[in-house]
Amino acid sequence: MVDEMASLHKNEAWDLVELPAGRKPIGSKWMFKKKTNAEGKVEKYKAWLVAKGYSQVPGIDFGDIFSLVAKVTSIILLLSVTAAAFDFEVEQMDVKTAFLHGDLEEEIYMKQPKGFVVKGKKELVCKLKKSLYGLKQSPRMWYQKFDTFIRGLGFTRSKADHYVHFKLIGDRVIYLVLYVDDMLLVGNDKEIIQDLKTQLSSKFDMKDLGAANYILGMEIKRDWAKRKLWLN
Repeated sequence: MVDEMASLHKNEAWDLVELPAGRKPIGSKWMFKKKTNAEGKVEKYKAWLVAKGYSQVPGIDFGDIFSLVAKVTSIILLLSVTAAAFDFEVEQMDVKTAFLHGDLEEEIYMKQPKGFVVKGKKELVCKLKKSLYGLKQSPRMWYQKFDTFIRGLGFTRSKADHYVHFKLIGDRVIYLVLYVDDMLLVGNDKEIIQDLKTQLSSKFDMKDLGAANYILGMEIKRDWAKRKLWLN
């Protein structure tokens, strides 16, 4: 919880202000999760602050909320065709606090988080600047921020799946698949994959997970010599 609050303050998620007349602040709650690897071993105990988006008022607290995620079939297709058939490299990255990278367009006020009310300022509320988890528009805000950045790097969005981006550099190609905060980089050249990792890390708070071995509950195993790949 302390780490989560540190991250929220680092990303300047809100300002403490007096609640304007006629406005009602939404609440928040703490969520907890054990993050496991492919063997089921706990790698991390995670806590994150979630806004109670169910109490948001349409037209005041949010407008358009539609957002996309990559199709699991797109991931399987990329792994089977590019990785298994053509021996492409498959690397994985994780976007830390993904939704905090999205900038809010609406004016939203939230009560101070339980357990972390600032001493002497308990009457103040959080005027949100970033799209916290739980807000109805958060996925859309994050997608817009990421899409603008990746297309600025010369990537093209797939017509079949808008969360699959690709880029051709001569005879080299790289695919990027994003599922909320889980990211796969698939390419036929390690150098362009590493260059993309550097560019992504310069813009977003990223974690490099190296060669992909576990994503969306699927374990990935490879036999490079036999050019085979298994999903479990």
